Amino acid sequence: MPEPIDLSKFHFSVIYSVDAHKDINLTRNHLCPPPVQFARKLWECTESGPSELGDDDFAKTWKHRKYCSFLNFQQFCDFIEHTSLYVERTQTMGSLGAPGFGFGWAPAVPFNGDSGESGWIQNAYVTPVPPELMSKQDPAPILPGLDPEMVELATHTDWDEIEKTMWEWFEEGAWSARNFAEDLAEVAVA
Repeated sequence: MPEPIDLSKFHFSVIYSVDAHKDINLTRNHLCPPPVQFARKLWECTESGPSELGDDDFAKTWKHRKYCSFLNFQQFCDFIEHTSLYVERTQTMGSLGAPGFGFGWAPAVPFNGDSGESGWIQNAYVTPVPPELMSKQDPAPILPGLDPEMVELATHTDWDEIEKTMWEWFEEGAWSARNFAEDLAEVAVA
């Protein structure tokens, strides 16, 4: 039987977008990344302006922000918890320009927090980065973009297993992912 995938050893490349009615306070409604992570400069706001969803009238009344980060497991769980995002059991075509991958393509798992009736729409594309793709000296993936190792990650059966593990661990939110990590740690000690 193969070793279970331990997501607590992974890093997570995150592209997070939020569109909200102009009267919504993004910070007060937990629509921005956690303030403590902002203070530590873990996030970069890469887009800020009117929403690009819908028509011109919509753009006049809604605002848009996009944030990017490269987080460890605990930071990622804190982010998911803070923003109330949930994992979607949907395959994606991946993401372009994921943090740590340069201007290239990376496989991604979608997270969502749509609450259009409350005045906001949020989503995140998350690329879980296995520990074997991490450099010992640099907290970014060893090889950027369309490097053969990343293409191999996305096309190898391991990516399917990583994706299924993400769905399973985050199905009930960050607390369930933390529980899976604790269970694996207890098994490793026993």
